[in-house]
Amino acid sequence: MKRSKLFTLVLAIGLAFGLAYTVSATAGNGYESVPAAAFVPKDHSYEYYNDGCRVLNPTGSAPYFVAPVDLPHGATVTKVTFYFYDDSSVGSDYASVWLGRNDHDNSFSQMADVTSNDAGDSSNQDDTINYATIDNSQYSYFLELCLNSSSVWAYGVVVEYSYSASLPLVTRNHQSAL
Repeated sequence: MKRSKLFTLVLAIGLAFGLAYTVSATAGNGYESVPAAAFVPKDHSYEYYNDGCRVLNPTGSAPYFVAPVDLPHGATVTKVTFYFYDDSSVGSDYASVWLGRNDHDNSFSQMADVTSNDAGDSSNQDDTINYATIDNSQYSYFLELCLNSSSVWAYGVVVEYSYSASLPLVTRNHQSAL
């Protein structure tokens, strides 16, 4: 019998008899990948282009976009990596993204900030994270993207985090009448 079928059988028998099982997850790193397709303009009157692989601002005006970020409660953000294209020769033309948290009362804090560097297809990262511990009971998390020129665009963002956990797979308390 294959190992996964055996585990399923043991789990089913245990549940039938009211036993509890706990499976431990070891500590490690996780990654939340946010593609270009997730970014929407802050104002829906903005002119923009998003083919799912990249988002760009063809006019260079009204450059702000946002995307949600779903991170596990209790994780610690360790790095934000921004993938972009920057063909601008003017230092004031750039792409930037920042990770923020919102306290559900229209007050937000910047956690990380990454900016392009006139390098064609490239990436930059920020590993100096403010408010690094994720608390989903108090905050929601998002990315804000700025594309202030038609010569820059975004491919996506990866948020790296670390975690340590012992997660219950199934818990069932059974009171016996014996």
